[in-house]
Parts: sequence; C-alpha cells; structure tokens
Amino acid sequence: MVSGFVVGTDVLKTVWRSIEWTDPLFADLPNASIRLQIKDARQLQAVAQHIRQAIAHAPLPLVTLQALQASTGLLASSNVLIRPSLTIYTGDVRNSSQLESGFEPEGWTGVFREVICANEDGAIAAGIKSIWADLFSAQSLFYWQKLGISLQQIHLAVLVQPVLAATAAGKAWANQVSSTIEAVPGLGLPIDRGEVLPDTYQVDIATGSMQAQHLGWKTVYYRLPEQPACLLPSTQVDLSAKVPTLIAQELQPWPLALADQTQYTLNAAQVMTLAHLGKALSETLDSPVEIEWAWLQTDDISNFWLTHVAARSNQPHQSQPTQTITSHSTNLLVTGLPTASGQAIAPAVVLTSQTPQLSFPPGTILVTNTLPTEHLFLLRHAAALVTEQGSPTSHAAILARELGIPAITAATNATQHIQSGTLIWVDGNQGTVHQANPSLALEHPSPLAPSTSAVDSAQIKTQLMVNLSQPEKLAQVRLQAIDGIGLLRSELLAMGILDGLPLHQWLTPSRKPDFIAGMASALEQFAATMGTRPVYYRSLDLASATNSHTTGRSALRGTHRYLVDPDLFDVQLAVLQRVRQAGYTNVHLILPFVRSPEEVEYCRQRMANLGLLESAPMQVWIMAEVPSVLFVLPELVAAGAEGIAIGSNDLTQLLLGVDRDYLAVTPYDERHPAVQRAIAQLIAQAQALGISCSICGQAPVNHPELVNQFVRWGINTISVELDAVESTYQAILQAEQLPEG
Repeated sequence: MVSGFVVGTDVLKTVWRSIEWTDPLFADLPNASIRLQIKDARQLQAVAQHIRQAIAHAPLPLVTLQALQASTGLLASSNVLIRPSLTIYTGDVRNSSQLESGFEPEGWTGVFREVICANEDGAIAAGIKSIWADLFSAQSLFYWQKLGISLQQIHLAVLVQPVLAATAAGKAWANQVSSTIEAVPGLGLPIDRGEVLPDTYQVDIATGSMQAQHLGWKTVYYRLPEQPACLLPSTQVDLSAKVPTLIAQELQPWPLALADQTQYTLNAAQVMTLAHLGKALSETLDSPVEIEWAWLQTDDISNFWLTHVAARSNQPHQSQPTQTITSHSTNLLVTGLPTASGQAIAPAVVLTSQTPQLSFPPGTILVTNTLPTEHLFLLRHAAALVTEQGSPTSHAAILARELGIPAITAATNATQHIQSGTLIWVDGNQGTVHQANPSLALEHPSPLAPSTSAVDSAQIKTQLMVNLSQPEKLAQVRLQAIDGIGLLRSELLAMGILDGLPLHQWLTPSRKPDFIAGMASALEQFAATMGTRPVYYRSLDLASATNSHTTGRSALRGTHRYLVDPDLFDVQLAVLQRVRQAGYTNVHLILPFVRSPEEVEYCRQRMANLGLLESAPMQVWIMAEVPSVLFVLPELVAAGAEGIAIGSNDLTQLLLGVDRDYLAVTPYDERHPAVQRAIAQLIAQAQALGISCSICGQAPVNHPELVNQFVRWGINTISVELDAVESTYQAILQAEQLPEG
C-alpha cells in the first residue's frame, strides 16, 4: 500500500467554527442547514463565493500545521496527490453514537477535483483548502441541495499520498471468484478524465485463466514533470483566483508512441498478480472491492502499489455483455474503436472493392473497409457495422448512432479476418467482434424512450438542440424538451430517397421531380414535429472522397460546388420552397464548407430569386469549419451570413492536418490548444458581429468537460446527437451554475 496521511473531517469542522461569520445565514455552520433557491443562479454563486472566500482566509489549526510539517518528510516523493474521501451519514447527525450508516452518493466525484502539488507543507495546505472549497462550489451546493443532503450529513476527509513515477496504472474490481482490470501506461489520470479507453482484462480467479482481454484506445499518457511545479509556500491562499494556478501546474498529456498504442499495458503475469491481490482484499473485507493501483518499472513483476481500496456492493465494470461473449463465442476476430453502443449477433456480409455487386440481406452485419456516402443507405437494413477505416466522427458512425445500431470503426483487417456468412457478435460498447456460437440467439431489446423529465431547456440559458437526419427518430424528439434541430445533414436525409442510386441519376429531368417531392416530404416531417422551434437544414456537402461516385464530377466540396454546378443548389432550393409553401417557416439553411464571401452572396441571390428571403425570411447560416472563416468572418457577415455553426470535426482536422477517418492513430483532437483558441475566437467574433453561434460537431459529446468552456465563452447553442442530449443538458446546467471566472 502507498503511504500517506489523512486530514479528517474534524479539521474542516474546526475551521468552520473558527470563522467569524457576519451573515446570519452562515452563523451556525456546520450545524445549520443552508436553504438555497437552487434555480436562482446568482444567489447560488454569491453563497458559494462567500463560503469559499471565508475558508480561503481562515487559518489552519496549529496542530494541523505542525502535523503537515512533520509529515511531508515521510512521503518519499517530490509531488503529492490530494484527494477527497466522502461519506454521507444517515441517522441522528447530531449524535455520533447514533449514526446509522454511511454511504457514498453516486456521482459525487464530479464535484471535486484532485490536486497534484509539490511535497511542501504550504502547498499541501493550499491543496487541502482547495478540496474543501470544492465542497462549497456553486455546482456542489446545487448537487447536495438537489439530493436533499444537509451539511451535517457530509463528512469530508482529505487523503494526501505521494505521486508515484508509475510505468502503468489503472483500476480493478474484484471479488473472490473474478476480477476486471483496467490499465493504461503512465499515471491513471486519462482514465478519470475520459481521454482514453484503457486496456481491459477479465480473470476467472477460480481457474486462474484469462477469460477475455480487450486492447484499448490509448493515444496519450501522463507522467510526472521533470521539475516540481513552482508553488506558493503560504497557508493563506486566495481562492478567489483559479485554485489550480496556485496549487500546481496541471500535468499535461504526452503523445503515446504508435507502437505502444498497439500493445497491451500489462502482461499475463501482471494481470494475474493484480487479480489475486483483489481476491485477497475481497476476502479480508468480506465484500467486492474497487482498487486503484500503480506499477513501478522494476524486474519484479509484483511491484504493484495500491493507492486506493474501497468495499463495494457490486462490480459495476464487469459488464454482462462481455461475460456472455466469452462463454458463447469461439474466438476474438478483430478489435476497433467502439463507435455506436449496443450489441448484435447476425451473419456477416463482407463488402470490399472486389465485391462484384452490393448484395446485402436485411438483418445482417455489414463488414467493409469504408462506407462511402452513396452506400450509407445499407445501414437502414443492417444489424451492425464494422469498418476498417473511419472514426467516431465519420458519417457512417454518425448515422449508425442515429439509427441505434452497434458500430465499430478502425477495425484493422476486418475484411480479411471475417468471412461472409460467419455468425459474429459485434459489441459496440467494447469495440470487439467475436465469432459467435451458432446455438446462441440474441434478444434485441427495444430502445428506451428518452426521459421526459431529465431535460428541461427552460432551466438553462444556453440553447440545447439535436443533430438529427432520420425521420423515424422524430418520435423520440417529441419527448425531449429541446430548443430545435441544430443540424440536419441533407446527405443523410437524402439516403432514404436515393434508394441506392447515385445522386446524379436522380437529378435527370425524369427523376428530379420525385427527388424534390421525397426530400420535401421528409423535411416537412421535421418541421411539423418542431412546431415553432427552428430546424437548421445543411445543404448537400459532397466530400471529395465520394464526389466521383456521387455526381460524376471532379473533386469539389461544399458551397463552392454550387457555383460550378448551380443545378445542385437549385434542386435544394426547390425542396425548401415546397416546404415553405406547405406553411412551414421554421426551416432555415446552413451553407456547408464556406470559404469566401462570394459563395454566400451567390447563394443568397439565388434564394432571393425564389422569394425565400422575403416575408418570414429564411435565415442563412454558414458552417464555420474551414480555418479561413477565422479571418474573413466580418466579410462573410457583410455578405449575408446571419449565424455560424461551428463544425468541430472538420475544423479540428483542417487546423491540425489530421484525417477524421484515421483519428485512431493520432493523439490530436478538439482539446488541442489551437482548436480551443479557434473556437473561442469564433464565438467572440460572432458576439461582436451580433450574429448567433452554435457548435454542432462531436466536441461536446466526446469531451463533455469542454462544455464549461463553451458556455463561459458565450456560445448561444450546443447541438448534439440524440443519445447525448441528457448528458449535455447536465453539463450545461452545471456550467451555468458555476461562478464566473
């Protein structure tokens, strides 16, 4: 076990009692209950700031300071980790002898931040106070009040441990018969932050065998800085500033070498050592256990350090689908990126460039190298999707999530390892494809309807919309209290109209009226469902990878194609005109991949010719995804752009020179400083120019921690996929409750 010491909850209570409160609202802390109007953001922030400032300026008890000075020399590390340990007690909270029991509330870790700082008593004191301050943040007060938990019930201790120079780290869940282990190179921070998918191992302790192992998606790792951070050695810490800048420089991720990304973090002997450690702890505590561990590089494979052990009533990370796979399948065929959740068992149909023709029976699993736009219609009949190329931001992945079918991308050599007709099990949660036992039948559960009470957009200032292109999902949208449809991708909507034929065949004089009627009818369903709420329709963006198949023309993309091929834009304007004539004025246009003001002027002129800019004018927005928009946005607004929709997927790849279909081999994503600065600049420019600004890429879904940034910068709208609405709503709600600054 790693050494360390605990600052008990009694120290916090002593500090509470030492504060001379001038406001009667806080006079009897911690014995009194603070009754807050949690829907009043200003009151919540004011109360949080008042308490945090008082804690920041309160001196620590002398005995605590002396203990800190004595303890720092006992921790054999230049850096320490300061983390909260929380228990909520029931029973008579005024009498410790009558406390009935304690528990950890679900999700409480989301209101605290762990702190890494230098092993100095002043820095540690500042870190302890920052943990206490998190207990009284606006977000935290909202959380306790919402759960009906009073301050008297909250017992917060602070654990101080040395930070080990770990070669690998992770978590484990164990009982006396089985163990599930997660592992990543370096420190364990990227697991907690959701920046990687760790390697996972499942062990049957009774037989001493590895039941299953899954290679994760590890593109970054964390290590200790070569030099300790420069810290303030004062116990009088002003928490009105950002705490992390006063505690320590935050550890930064380092790119993981490609060779290490494709190797397992632990070998079999190390996995079994951890599993037996978990079993021994489970026997000692007579309960399943959750473990956090670190491994230091030595010749001794048993050189594991346990940094945290807690008794648990269950083993949450040992998922039933994986257990079922291992007992009913013959072997693991391929692994890839888990892209759309769910699981399916069905015969495989392998489509390659050598496949003479598209023959795809409904209810089978599509396995292919890549899925171009003109073949997306196949997904409407597929049980699951496995592709060798692509990423979670590819159009195929986006459509799979809309349709609710499991999908795995970046599954290397899938078309070679899987043969057509083979019964396979696709697990979109784990990113694995197994050969399934023919005697196994899979029950397909009906999708759960979204909760009608989980999302209430009236409670947030930032608009929350959905990205949706499939009419069959509109029944679910009706149950969501959202502000509209922020992105309707016309390419995916057209998929149901094209029926497998290339678009240029539908634009012939004989077929064009049917295409216009079909698109208009589908679009009217969206408009009718939304009522007065807006629907932002993005016109066709034919990417270069599929242009030759789709239109038979040269490689052009975005709005510029309309200048070269006016008929392509005019047929979409005919669709919008029919929708308007049917009485729906809530449909607006987003122009794709805009590069220049001339493109906006051209499109607006053609819209004006059809009367679309007259009474109840149609708004004209542009996608902000080409970096040139950062430099010419004022000119684009002058040309008629009335709003921008930030496409973080394309913006990221164009700024960083990466391909969205090969993100599995790059450590770069929307969190890169260049991308973050670009988004912040676009939001600021939109505010200065008086136009609306939305973000509709995968950034807020893949990295929900960025939502706080977007809200703080002043984003007007966040638009996400349907299955991410509830989590994004919660992220927005928390971000808006946080004190400014």
